Amino acid sequence: LVSRSVCYYNLGKYQESLSDAQEVLEIDLSNKDGIYRRAQCNEQIAGQILKKEGDKSLDVVQRIYEKYNESRLDYEALLKADKSFDAPVKKKVLELVPLVSKYKVKLAQMQQKAEQQEQQQAGQEKESEQEETKQQQQSKGGKGDNKGAKNGAQKQSSEKLKKGVSEEVLDELLNSKQPPQNASVFEKESQILKSESKNYYLYLKKIPIDHFKNCLLYTSPSPRDS
Repeated sequence: LVSRSVCYYNLGKYQESLSDAQEVLEIDLSNKDGIYRRAQCNEQIAGQILKKEGDKSLDVVQRIYEKYNESRLDYEALLKADKSFDAPVKKKVLELVPLVSKYKVKLAQMQQKAEQQEQQQAGQEKESEQEETKQQQQSKGGKGDNKGAKNGAQKQSSEKLKKGVSEEVLDELLNSKQPPQNASVFEKESQILKSESKNYYLYLKKIPIDHFKNCLLYTSPSPRDS
């Protein structure tokens, strides 16, 4: 597996080389060749991702950072475990430390920006919901006002109609040249006018005294007798 991992690496097939190196480390976690090959593969894969996809999206930057950091950690572990790797590995560590730091900072900035955008979007959605609720409430209130106005108009119309009819009847009773024909008619017309003493007096005044006595059987004294 170690030899095949080396072959894959030399052919530029870094993902396949990494898979073989991982298998070696599953068998022997402290295998130095497996650790070294994994460090190399992760470094190369990070470079491939950067070249192919750039570093503009949060997901890509996170993957680049993770690969560079895993590579650095493996190189540092080799430095502690085997001095024979000292020269080449130390150089790699020095190269990787600023890259890891760069993408760590960039990742933190992008995560913060993403959180701010999410908060802003959530705030906009909340404002939109509040505005929609406000419009619905105003719409309901408007319907209520319209209904109230309609009922008020109907009431005014009814009162006006009632008042109009009363005035029409009043006009007919006061201006008619013919007195009430009998006691029944007189009683009905009197009921209409009794609530308005002035008009009732005018109504009584227009009825001749003889008509009171002969036709209406009016028992109370007439206005002219008083």
